[in-house]
Amino acid sequence: MRILVCEDDFISRSLMLKLLAPWGDCEVALDGEEAVEAVEASLDEGQPYGLICLDIGMPRLSGQDALLRIRCLEDKHRLAPKERARLLMVTVHDDSQNMKQAFRADCDGYLVKPVTPERLHKALAGMGLHARENQRA
Repeated sequence: MRILVCEDDFISRSLMLKLLAPWGDCEVALDGEEAVEAVEASLDEGQPYGLICLDIGMPRLSGQDALLRIRCLEDKHRLAPKERARLLMVTVHDDSQNMKQAFRADCDGYLVKPVTPERLHKALAGMGLHARENQRA
């Protein structure tokens, strides 16, 4: 599976990359604008991401706004619901307003930092994603 991690904080980004390695090949975007550009390029190439992890509080374009743009790009490319990326919001924002906004924009999961292996694995399993069979999760 192709994975995009959109996180502006180096330590959080490094942790996510390490924890997600068993699920697939990870790429990085440092802000919401880069994430949208990466998703658009992946769709144009016919190699879309299977999982996108978005932080909400980022420079240039928030994770909430990036989520909306990504879903619009998937609609533009006429992806069926099963073909769309699973989108996990990974954030410090532990409030109902941000959570409701993300789910209204069609995210698939919401994980509040700090991220632990157990909580991330549970969130991914809840979205129907499983680690590669040949690696430990």
